[in-house]
Amino acid sequence: GIHAMKRDITRFEAILATPAKARVVVQTVELAAKGCAHCEVTYTYSIFGSGDVMLETAFKPVKGFATVARVGLEMCLPRGFNRMRWYGRGPHENYPDRMLGAAVGVYDEEIRPENMPYVMPQEYGNRTDVRWAALANAQGVGLLVVGMPTFQVSAHPFSTAKLEEAQQTFTLQPDHFITLHCDFEVSGLGNGSCGPGTLPQYQIQPKEAAYALRLRPVKDVAAAMDLYRQRIQEKE
Repeated sequence: GIHAMKRDITRFEAILATPAKARVVVQTVELAAKGCAHCEVTYTYSIFGSGDVMLETAFKPVKGFATVARVGLEMCLPRGFNRMRWYGRGPHENYPDRMLGAAVGVYDEEIRPENMPYVMPQEYGNRTDVRWAALANAQGVGLLVVGMPTFQVSAHPFSTAKLEEAQQTFTLQPDHFITLHCDFEVSGLGNGSCGPGTLPQYQIQPKEAAYALRLRPVKDVAAAMDLYRQRIQEKE
């Protein structure tokens, strides 16, 4: 299904736009492991001499999609990058249909297996209305992700496949990496266990769309807010 997409690269192009800016364009066709669902995605990386990377993603569903759980990017970071700080809603998890009780602020969380709060392993830990999020190691070195203007974020010591396939929490074993989700759209949760399912306004109907994120390495996660406020300096 669409939880296990296969990727075929149809175009790869690298351009030196200016002495201080390179651009890499990757076009792909993403195919579901089963069924006919597939989409076309274009990733454009603008890489600046400052260390900033502007990642623009253009998404075009082609066939076979009904509703989906999320639209966004997934990346893996070293397991030592297990401290997350974010500027968005928190401190507890929140979703598009469960967010009003979560105030916007700057929060910190250690990414640990014990954070998974449910008896049945499943998706957890999403944060909405995120302006920026940083994952760092014990020395404060890490990766800063900035929304354009906002996104949704979650980070787990388990891969998405493990969370979907496990039947009991005691069978979940942490990976040797951290799975970071930077999502542009996330489905609401609904209340299907004892009430109505996800309301239509919180369901994701796949549509052609474009999104952007800014990535930047950080030497000290305490400086994340200042870096968030800085504009990219593009020198010719």
